[in-house]
Amino acid sequence: MGGIVKTVTKIIKAPIKIISKALSWLKPKPPEIPDFGTTDFDDYETGVLLNKQSNDANIPIIYGTRLVGGTRVFMETSGTDNTYLYMAIILGEGEINDITEIKIDDKAVTWASDLADNTAVEVNSSDSNFYKDSTSLIRVEPHYGTDNQTASTLLSTLSS
Repeated sequence: MGGIVKTVTKIIKAPIKIISKALSWLKPKPPEIPDFGTTDFDDYETGVLLNKQSNDANIPIIYGTRLVGGTRVFMETSGTDNTYLYMAIILGEGEINDITEIKIDDKAVTWASDLADNTAVEVNSSDSNFYKDSTSLIRVEPHYGTDNQTASTLLSTLSS
């Protein structure tokens, strides 16, 4: 009886192996997850301080004072040889009271005036990181999400 069971088992295992191999391409391969080791990525792993690009990402609702990254929802260039880069970055959903600081590459930008709602602001001439050759390298126009918010004058200069 033992010999018959072994023979039947061998006969059944061969087609099962062939079918399993043939169908294995249907099963997706799990993505590789990078190992960040023991570096200080604790705050960054949650994605709170990272900017990302998406047209359908969740937009956070911000309570209190927070340091957050934004979601880039629009990007366009203009000028000779694409001199100017235009971006729309969403920080949060709903109305906010203030933006107190903007950091680029972990460097705080010094603005020529307050970051006021619906007002374009350039970099202060004292900021050696973002003011070069007597020119502001960055101009922002914050919008605080009010009900009567107008369209961005910076972005509306672009042709469709």
